[in-house]
Amino acid sequence: MVAVFSFIIGAGAGGFIANHLLSQKYEQRVEEEIRAVRMQLLDLQADKEQPKRPEETKAEAIAAMKNYSEPAKAQQNADRLNNKPVEKKSKPYIIDPKVFDSADNPYTILGLVMYTDGTIAEKMDSELHVLGPLDIDKYIGMDAVNHFGEYEDDRICVRNDEMKTDFEVVLVNYTYGEMLRRDKPYLHTT
Repeated sequence: MVAVFSFIIGAGAGGFIANHLLSQKYEQRVEEEIRAVRMQLLDLQADKEQPKRPEETKAEAIAAMKNYSEPAKAQQNADRLNNKPVEKKSKPYIIDPKVFDSADNPYTILGLVMYTDGTIAEKMDSELHVLGPLDIDKYIGMDAVNHFGEYEDDRICVRNDEMKTDFEVVLVNYTYGEMLRRDKPYLHTT
C-alpha cells in the first residue's frame, strides 16, 4: 500500500516538474524566435526605407487607387487576344483587395497574421507557424508590411506568381506573446 502511494506521489511530482520545465523551455524559445524575427525585420526595413510620397488630397488618392490597374489590364487583355503570354512578376507584389476577393481568382489563397511586435505567422491545421525572414521574403516579400493603409488599414493582399498563391495578411492589435498567453496558457506558468 505504501509503495502504491509513493508511486502516485512520485508520478504526480514528476509530471508537475516536467510540465513546469517544458513550459519554461518553450516560452523561452518563443520569445527568442520573436526577438530574432523582430530584429531581422527591423534591419531589412531600415535597409529598404522608401522616400515618402508627396501630399495629395484624399479624393486624388482614392481616384489613383481606383484607376491604377486600368493600363495594365488593357495591356494584359491585348496580349491575350494576340496569344502572348501574360507577364508574371518574379517577386511578390501588392494587389487590390477587390482582385483578391473576386470569384474568378485562379490563385490559391492563404492567410497570414501580423502581430504588433512584427511577428508574422501562418495558420495551418489550427496551429500557428511563425515565419522566419526567409519565409516572409519568399511568401510576401519584405516590403509588403509597409503597404498597410494603402487599401485597408488592417489588411494587405499579396500575389506571389511563382507560388500561384495570394496571401491575405491581417494586422491584429496585440503581440504574438499576448496571443500565446491568451490562447495557450499551458505554455506559461505565471
